[in-house]
Amino acid sequence: MRIGIDAHLVTSRPTGVGKTITRTIEAMADAAPGDEFVIYANRRFPATLGNRPNCRVVRTPLISKSATLRILHERFVVPRRVRRQRIDVFYAPGCVFPGELDVPVVLGTFDLNVLKHPGRVRFETAVYHRHALPLSARRARLIAVPTRAVARDVERVLKAPRHKIRVVPCGVDERFHAATPDAAGVAARHGVAGSYVLFVGNIEPNKNLVRLVEAFFAAKVHRKLPHRLVIAGKRGHRAGEVDKAVRMLLGGDDVTFPGYVPDDDLPALYAGADAFAYLSYAEGFGVAPLEAMLSGTPTVTSKDPALVEVTGDGALHCPADDLAAIREALEKVLVDREFAAELARNGRKAAARYSWAETGRRMLVVLREAAESRA
Repeated sequence: MRIGIDAHLVTSRPTGVGKTITRTIEAMADAAPGDEFVIYANRRFPATLGNRPNCRVVRTPLISKSATLRILHERFVVPRRVRRQRIDVFYAPGCVFPGELDVPVVLGTFDLNVLKHPGRVRFETAVYHRHALPLSARRARLIAVPTRAVARDVERVLKAPRHKIRVVPCGVDERFHAATPDAAGVAARHGVAGSYVLFVGNIEPNKNLVRLVEAFFAAKVHRKLPHRLVIAGKRGHRAGEVDKAVRMLLGGDDVTFPGYVPDDDLPALYAGADAFAYLSYAEGFGVAPLEAMLSGTPTVTSKDPALVEVTGDGALHCPADDLAAIREALEKVLVDREFAAELARNGRKAAARYSWAETGRRMLVVLREAAESRA
């Protein structure tokens, strides 16, 4: 089977969605050495996948940061390439897929936040997806989602029939379970010293970081905690709002912004934290909390349905908009070491249920089902 994959969202420094797309492709390629994977990508796509004998990367010279150029390329150039390369099935993991294709398409939808909460994304992004996402869902042969929570959203918001939806959970790298003897040294390289609470992800409104800063400040004052707050990730839409909250409450002295942290350093950064906080308003899955949990770090998340579904009893959950509850949760894991140790043990068990190898196998099943439906 020849599988086409739209990977234009993956850059040389991938974050959540980009990493998920990359890990899924790798897992599928390893699980199906007899299949061929044709990966349509931008010029910043990592070169490692091209080293696999059953993967071929078809690059575009377009700059990935230009959403307009990427959209035009996906809608008008990719369809011609798909026809020319005789693809059997096409996987579009970025919520939308190119213009008219004459092959079955599996649409990957990680979440519907852009439709449910348009005020948290750029205006042009919301306008484009308001049209493109429902259209893609109607045209897709099958729709792959990471959680039952997203499946419910797809059925309710996009009006997609239940028989088209398949749940394929994301995974977590086993390396986060490995010992990290030089955690302090890695943290120091990123400007982090002493005890700290960690967040990893894009700095954008949906991540609820202003509320996290407020809750951390309240907990620090209430309990006289020695901890710093480490917010690691790329700066995104309206990141300045987080800067403002930090200046007003903490003066910048107790918060570190190390920026984008390379994959090789993440296990140590997770392992060195006394707590991991991920209070997003809405998620589709939650790979970062699983990475923290597998690292043995006590984890606090919001009560978002997808996060609760994925983390289970491996994390402490609180409402995303409840400042007092977030403060109390942070204090609980930072002060009550017995509770924190038990939460960490539960977290490792819960996170160990997920693997990218299983994600790859299950996605292949969905793609084969879609390809066979063409007959």
